[in-house]
Amino acid sequence: MEKGLMEIVESGHEKVSDKWASYLPFYQKHLSPFQASPVRLLEIGIQNGGSLEVWSQFFPKAEIIVGCDINPKCGSLTYDDPRVRVFVGDAGTKIVKAKISKASEYFDIIIDDGSHKSEDIVKAFSLYFPMLKPGGVYIAEDLHASYFEDYQGGTEAPYSSLNFFKRLTDYVNREHWGADVPENTLLSYFSKHWAVDFDSNSLDCITEVIFSNSLVLVRKGHPGDNALGHRVVSGTSALVDESIKNLDLSEPLKRNESRNPTGPLSMRLEAYPGEARRLSAALKATADELEEKKSELAAAVEKAIAVRVQIEEIATPRELLKNLFTTLQYKILHGLSKSRPIVSKRAAARFARSAAKRDPSRLELTPTLSDQLLPIMESGFWDERWYRDRHWSEIETAAKRDKRILSPLNHYIIEGWKNGYEPSDYFPIKRPADLEKNPVTHFMDTVRHNGYQFEENVWNPKPQDISDYWLYRESREAKRVIYTCIVGHYDDLIQPKYIDRSSDYVCFTDRQDLLESKEVGVWKIRQLEKTLENATLTNRWHKMHPSELFADYEESLYVDGNINVLTPYIFEAIEKRGAEMLLPQHFSRSCISEELDEIVRTGRIDEKQARLVDNIIQKARSDGFPTNWGLTENNVIFRKHHDARIKLLMQEWWTLIETVAPRDQAHFCFLLWKHGFSFPSITFPNCRSLYKDFAVVRHNTPEEIQLRKVIEKRIEPIFDDGAVAIVLSCNEAFVNFLDVLLASVVANSSKERNYDIIILTRDVTDTSKQRIQDNYSSNENISIRFYDMTPVLAALTNMDLHIEGYVPVETYNKIFLNDILRGYEKVAYIDTDIILNRDIADLYDIDLCGRAIGASPNVANIHAANAGKKIKSRDFYAYLQKDLGIWNVDRYFQAGILLVDLSHRNTQKLFRKCVDKIKEINQPVFFDQCIFNSVFYGDVYYLSTEWNTVWYLQNYSHLRSTVPEDLFFDYARAFNKPSIIHFASGDKPTNKTDWRLGEYFWKYAVQTKSKDALLSSLSDDQRQSPQVVGAISGLTVIPEMIRILVHVHLYYEDQLPFMMEAISSFHDFPRDVYFTTHKGSKIDKAAVLAAEPGCKFIELPNLGYDIFPFIEVLRRVNLSQYDYILKLHTKAPRTTEQGDVYGIDVPGYTWRDELVGALAGSPKIASANIERLQKDKTIGALGCEDFIFNTHDNNEENNYKLKEWRSYIGVQSGNRYIGGTMFLARAFPFEHFKKLHNKPELFKGDSMSTKSHNDFAHVVERLCGIVIENEGMTVQGC
Repeated sequence: MEKGLMEIVESGHEKVSDKWASYLPFYQKHLSPFQASPVRLLEIGIQNGGSLEVWSQFFPKAEIIVGCDINPKCGSLTYDDPRVRVFVGDAGTKIVKAKISKASEYFDIIIDDGSHKSEDIVKAFSLYFPMLKPGGVYIAEDLHASYFEDYQGGTEAPYSSLNFFKRLTDYVNREHWGADVPENTLLSYFSKHWAVDFDSNSLDCITEVIFSNSLVLVRKGHPGDNALGHRVVSGTSALVDESIKNLDLSEPLKRNESRNPTGPLSMRLEAYPGEARRLSAALKATADELEEKKSELAAAVEKAIAVRVQIEEIATPRELLKNLFTTLQYKILHGLSKSRPIVSKRAAARFARSAAKRDPSRLELTPTLSDQLLPIMESGFWDERWYRDRHWSEIETAAKRDKRILSPLNHYIIEGWKNGYEPSDYFPIKRPADLEKNPVTHFMDTVRHNGYQFEENVWNPKPQDISDYWLYRESREAKRVIYTCIVGHYDDLIQPKYIDRSSDYVCFTDRQDLLESKEVGVWKIRQLEKTLENATLTNRWHKMHPSELFADYEESLYVDGNINVLTPYIFEAIEKRGAEMLLPQHFSRSCISEELDEIVRTGRIDEKQARLVDNIIQKARSDGFPTNWGLTENNVIFRKHHDARIKLLMQEWWTLIETVAPRDQAHFCFLLWKHGFSFPSITFPNCRSLYKDFAVVRHNTPEEIQLRKVIEKRIEPIFDDGAVAIVLSCNEAFVNFLDVLLASVVANSSKERNYDIIILTRDVTDTSKQRIQDNYSSNENISIRFYDMTPVLAALTNMDLHIEGYVPVETYNKIFLNDILRGYEKVAYIDTDIILNRDIADLYDIDLCGRAIGASPNVANIHAANAGKKIKSRDFYAYLQKDLGIWNVDRYFQAGILLVDLSHRNTQKLFRKCVDKIKEINQPVFFDQCIFNSVFYGDVYYLSTEWNTVWYLQNYSHLRSTVPEDLFFDYARAFNKPSIIHFASGDKPTNKTDWRLGEYFWKYAVQTKSKDALLSSLSDDQRQSPQVVGAISGLTVIPEMIRILVHVHLYYEDQLPFMMEAISSFHDFPRDVYFTTHKGSKIDKAAVLAAEPGCKFIELPNLGYDIFPFIEVLRRVNLSQYDYILKLHTKAPRTTEQGDVYGIDVPGYTWRDELVGALAGSPKIASANIERLQKDKTIGALGCEDFIFNTHDNNEENNYKLKEWRSYIGVQSGNRYIGGTMFLARAFPFEHFKKLHNKPELFKGDSMSTKSHNDFAHVVERLCGIVIENEGMTVQGC
């Protein structure tokens, strides 16, 4: 006989256990039935571990006893009993649950003795109750903590753990709710408040909830175990109510409580406190608004009085008109002065090319292919592996078309560069719009010999190189310093690609963002030693005074802020030549007079300064200074700065800068000659010609400089590594949409991840910001911060950020990402008119495979381009190719949802690139989207459209002929199961309440505090739309929003009544019914139309049984209008001679009845099938369970040549199908059937025997299942 619990506790054991006295008899009573069984037990919260020793003795036959505790010290607990296992960690996390699941997939007894906080108790129940075996018990201890504030409780605390278990008692009585709602409906507020999900199937198995002081026990059974059952009436005498005898064996009355104001469709009890707070806050806000309106009214009165005074001061109406006319004149002239030239640069270029064709001598000879190969390979800008990995499919296709394309390099020279493809990831040269040869050849032949600048710095040292530098620096004293001077935002601080370990690096600056860091990469940051009247003079002073700046160093190497040292070239030259000074020759000029002419021409010095410089030059000429002595470009200068001659040279140079002109190149070479320097001995080739050794980078543009000035503080990550960084844009008009978006983010988020959400705003009020913050502040793993873009946008008023109609200027916020964020490697940028159906972390974690951004193809715009449509009066195909440079129009993406790699080379100067494109492209058709497409063409990782399912393509079947096949089906799949829905365009769920996918928006909208505002924006009819009413009611299946294509083939017309009854089972769902009959049919169509209004009849040749008609119906409809297809047909009674169906005996009408009955045997069956498909998007088709076959059986793959037919209709996989070809299936996979030519000669079989392999109808029967599985879904029985 097993020991009692009290006996075990009193007999003593090693480790300390702690239980209240009343718990022991409770456990003895309810757990003793398990004592002789091989139970599996889990206890959450074990402290010193004594309870596990108690349970191991109380359950001598237990298979496993698992304990879990968050205290790391519990990891040291050891037990002699091998059945006892201990896990350390937070049991409320999925990670720990996964570890526990590996020890045991289920438990008979689960005891929660953890933190006793309501949140943890509810979370634990949601995670582990599904692991409880039917017949098992789940016990939560110490529920008296549910009344304590610091344990998230109180007698009136709506979300306390005790209230949660009270609510579970409703599930014992589930059958009496009186409304068809999901099992977890009554727990929706707990689910939302504690961010947990409850398994509906497990909730349906609760048979008993028992309360004791501070304890609750929840017993789990099988579905239906807790049914009330029938009435049992016994006895013979019924003096009071004789009718009661008639109720014997009767079932409980099924009531409809859907209209009950306190029923299951009404507001949850838990919501009332929150609703009261909301109403109180709304009342206060209204009172505040009233006071504000009073103040505005007083101000308006004062303004009206002032205006009246001004009017009275006007002498005559004639003077008023004169002033108005003058103003209009000014505005017209001002507008004309800012208008574009009559002939654009692009038009001029076209004219020049046309003229050149008439005069071939003007055309530059195009280099042959062989002439280009070697120079490109030696240029240093060609990366064959990088190019091949990006464009391998196009290279293969082109090679079949053009025999010259033997390699990726050949492809680049012949086609790639024309399509806008780069030769590598490090070729930052801006190509002219009218360039007629590949950019690398153009660079080698022309650009490198001129004063070019690279568009951006793409050469960076490895982080390890920087770390190694600092380690090495600690062990030596440097004699040389490398320094730069950055004043304002004219340049960004560049980390040298080549790091000279023997030198120190110093940056002088006035930039606070750099000064705060003190060290940035290899650079030590120092405050400017002297600040003069402008940035140029300040920079020049630091350039020319190394002896004052670096008394402790023997040598200095000055580099301009836009120079990157790529190789040891300069350091080797210093060692080899031993000169006191080294600096580069000018890239094109060799005479100081030419330099003076150039700086005068470009306005870099005024006339007075120019005369002074010229006087110096003329005096030098008279002293013997030769013409073309040489000219230096002073962006890199090595000096032994303590040398007496160098010091004197620098002093005189600075004197000329101060007294004559601030251009350092204008007179420096004269000073060099004067002090006896030989030009060849102190110079090396220009840095631009030595492009492999030095990168000369373009300075920041005026727009970039202005932008940096107004960005006071950049946003940095709020969480450690691994957080999901999300950037949104919003203005006040979209705050309610923002609320819905955030609700969907939170609802689909994981507690295992952190979410760093940054909202870029322009005119969002403080009230709206606070409301958003308050809504989601309880989620510790979710941070929401606002960043005001008003000063940024205001400072760039000279930029033409083209917008129209409903599109706000905030759509351009994405171009500022790399300027307002710091420390982020990757962000997900999302428009506000969006909702999520899936954890955004799944999107964020997608590997971009080296691309700069991830985006989904824009299906609608690709269709428009390939269909030759005009958008805003522009030929969209030509616009994409010529204006945007997108030669493959199928690559045009939708920019409302982007994954952006902020560490990628192509995003480093994002703002500059976008500004350049904005200037280049006149009024982009789709605003920022066109800009981003042009900037990132060729550097995009294309995401499935499930991550950006634009909802306005409600009927997408017409896209089939104009978009790539794989993209069409990708979008069809996405529309069926979207992960992110984008309510793009001016049509939103608030004005199109009858559009599909809008129900997802309202599902989340009704859970937000913006619910009332959103509902109030609707008309009365819109508020009564099925999707709005369904969302408010919490329905997961809204029958009115589901559209079914029904096809019934009536070969045996006497079975029409049977088929009509089957169709009527779907009376709750909108449907289009097509009856196909053979020619000469005698069906009473009027009677059928009376029973099924709107149905259509198609008479067809008597071919292919039900298959030929089915294909014909598919050819005549727009499949994208339908969610599901119901396919039925009549069947003759099966004779004995026909035999079985793959071993299944189906005499007479048995086969027909089972096939139809499983799908449409009653309204309840029909509704259950639809609900099953709605809830589980992985199911593609349902059919009678007994007749689901596999093409791998009975040699069907070979008999029906299915491999060939799969290839013919464009599918690769799929094997299961429904014998008899009656099914309820998702519609979109049958788009594949549009490729089938419904030719009568294909249907040549003499009989429809199930064992005949000659009839094409049998092939199609199998293809009906194959197309489902090809789309990643299953064929299942019902």
